[in-house]
Amino acid sequence: MLKKALCGAAAIFLAVQAPLPAKPLFWYEDNNGGIAAGLPDDFERMFTEPDSWKELRSQIDVYYIRGNTLAAVIEKYGEGFIKDHFVKVLKDDDIVLAIDNPGPHQKTLPLLKRCGADIGYIALQSTISKIRADDYKKDGGRLVAERINQAADEIIALKKLYPGVQAGLIDATPTKGRDYVAPYHELARRLSENGTSLDFIHLDCPEEIATEAKTITWDKVFEVEAFVRDELKIPFGFICTSATGGRSSDEAFYKNVLEIPAHYRGHQPDHFIVMSWFPHPQHSLPEKPPSGEYSMTKTALDLFTALSRNGG
Repeated sequence: MLKKALCGAAAIFLAVQAPLPAKPLFWYEDNNGGIAAGLPDDFERMFTEPDSWKELRSQIDVYYIRGNTLAAVIEKYGEGFIKDHFVKVLKDDDIVLAIDNPGPHQKTLPLLKRCGADIGYIALQSTISKIRADDYKKDGGRLVAERINQAADEIIALKKLYPGVQAGLIDATPTKGRDYVAPYHELARRLSENGTSLDFIHLDCPEEIATEAKTITWDKVFEVEAFVRDELKIPFGFICTSATGGRSSDEAFYKNVLEIPAHYRGHQPDHFIVMSWFPHPQHSLPEKPPSGEYSMTKTALDLFTALSRNGG
């Protein structure tokens, strides 16, 4: 079914041209520690003492926050914190807000808008790719088709509720060695037929998976990037993370993530996103810790500095 739709999808969607930035946008997301709705213990300090990460903020374009983490922040710190600290700090530096997997958003996103937040992006997380290997092997075609319908319905509904927002996917389909061309085309076609669009794809591919080349290689990452950008005509983002490092130590996460600029030399996505959903890094601050310590903001600052030297 998906393959039959390819010709029509190409004809419909190739007419849509998405402008590409002169340089990649840098996105940052705080670590949830591998816990649903988790947030770092220094999260409050980041927004009540913004000078603690002012250098990183001068480099980032977009701040990502998970929908369930946002709900936990609102519950823990209240609307006053969101308005007077969280939103203010981001707006003062012209940093756009992005929601990672909005979840039940009927209260959280309207509250953000009420507090003056600039919500530029909303991403569905792993809607297509989060199918267990055994289930995919047995009935992948049907399951993927169901997930595409789910993703399309969610994006259509979100765009009606929040006009002007860009909606896309965080996805690991290529990372798992699965076909991504037909699902991405089909989702784009479904949305186009309903008068809207898929606006970006962020590839979930921890550094070591591409380096070890078991299910995906760096060359394949660049093929996915070219497909998303050249055929779908939408921005492609690469998520800079490390599963083995994130499960091991702050230092291991840092060192693995800092390998990415060397792999990416000569290539350039539209978005570079640094995030972790593992036990490490344990803290967001400080952005310039003592020698031998590695926070999330230090990892991001050093990564974005290295990527900028690459020409990004």
